[in-house]
Amino acid sequence: MAKNNSDFFENKKSWSEVKDELLGCYLSPYFSKILTTKRPIYYIDAFAGKGMFDDGKPGSPIIALDIIESKKRSDTSSVFSYFIEKKYSNELEKNIEKYSNKKVIKGKYEKVINDILKDKEECNVFIYIDPFGIKSLRYAIFEELSKYNFYSIEILMNMNMFGCVRNACKALNVDFDLELEDMDDEIFPDEILEDKMKLVETINQILGGDTWKKVVMEMKCGEIDGFEAEVRFAHEYSSNLRKLFKYVLNMPIRVKKGARPKYRMIYATNHPDGCKLMNDNMCTRWQALEERQSYGQYSLFQIDVEENVIDGTALYELLDSKLKNQKEYVHLAVFLAELFVDIGIKYKSNEVCNQLKVLEHNGKIEVRRNPAYTDKLHKKSDFWEEKNGKTVEIRYKR
Repeated sequence: MAKNNSDFFENKKSWSEVKDELLGCYLSPYFSKILTTKRPIYYIDAFAGKGMFDDGKPGSPIIALDIIESKKRSDTSSVFSYFIEKKYSNELEKNIEKYSNKKVIKGKYEKVINDILKDKEECNVFIYIDPFGIKSLRYAIFEELSKYNFYSIEILMNMNMFGCVRNACKALNVDFDLELEDMDDEIFPDEILEDKMKLVETINQILGGDTWKKVVMEMKCGEIDGFEAEVRFAHEYSSNLRKLFKYVLNMPIRVKKGARPKYRMIYATNHPDGCKLMNDNMCTRWQALEERQSYGQYSLFQIDVEENVIDGTALYELLDSKLKNQKEYVHLAVFLAELFVDIGIKYKSNEVCNQLKVLEHNGKIEVRRNPAYTDKLHKKSDFWEEKNGKTVEIRYKR
């Protein structure tokens, strides 16, 4: 039975805190950087809720609007915020009435999103999608968004992959092998769950294909368990999104160590700088969450977001191996973005650049910088950041 979410806004749960930290810590540098394009920015919260929890803690609308207000020294008059909410639109209006350049739209995200964006080509667009379930996250909507000629588009969404795996098992008559004590967020109403053929069709529409069936069959044969299936579902979904957007990242959020992910935060963009920034943000949030869950105790091993041990010596060899096929110069931002999409959330960009610096020192890669020399002393440049007009290109040494 679908959960009655009427008490959702009574107090802010721990997983909501983590989710909003990820959003807030990304939006601040995002607006700082994107305002320099001198193009209008449209920020859209697709499932805005009340804007504030009953315990006084801010929801995603207020977090975003406070960050926009904090950029007043910049030209934030070109930032327009849209908040889509059907059930709590009146409460939302009251909670954000003091802010400017915002609009509350009463309706369903999938019904109104194209109307909002139809005349926004050549503009910057950021869409935050945080639904109660995933029934409204139809892949076809993202196909439509990918066709717009935006100057930039970034999407951050909350996806309940475990709920999707469980319903996929039901659709194919496969036993789900995990007892989930807190599975409180059903993704489909009962009438769809009872119709197996319609359920299969609905899952296909959400995930953008039927490759999930192979994963469920592997579960049925005992080749993988429910935890591995959730990771595979996330990988398959991210791969399908990459048919629409160049760069896709995903980060599981767990309430406690070793537990199933409560949800996954999935990010999609065509911009390498955005991918780099979000990767670093996800790494920072993961480290903070791990420290919180360990009560500040030091861990003997560094682990990634999938709770796999990271070999501290492996990054140098990984980069050396990947760059061996890089015969032509590639911009550092593009190389980093493609690396993070490929390996997942493991390393921050500064960690990668430190190892690239070693590869340069060891004569394994060639680095082309612009400007090639410092202005004052005419010393050869050695920077590893692309900003303020500076560029870095790398390739394997011939």
